[in-house]
Amino acid sequence: MITIDWSQAGPQEIVGFIASFLVFLTFFETDMKRLRIVAIVSNIMFIFYASLRDLPPVLCLHILLLPLNAIRLRQIYTQENNSKDSG
Repeated sequence: MITIDWSQAGPQEIVGFIASFLVFLTFFETDMKRLRIVAIVSNIMFIFYASLRDLPPVLCLHILLLPLNAIRLRQIYTQENNSKDSG
């Protein structure tokens, strides 16, 4: 069994756990807009975490995923606005 000694966890680990929990939440999200919003917050948290812990692979991944999630979220909003205008 995995146990976590929270008394030994510093701010860096707490940021990492929050970021990981946000990724976990995305797997339960059924609404694409909310999924992208949670993913964007997760990307920001992981960028922060990877910067604090000097984790280049994690940093690169989330630097690349952040604009992708932002673009996809913008597409959702654009599609919704186009649907309202044509309906």
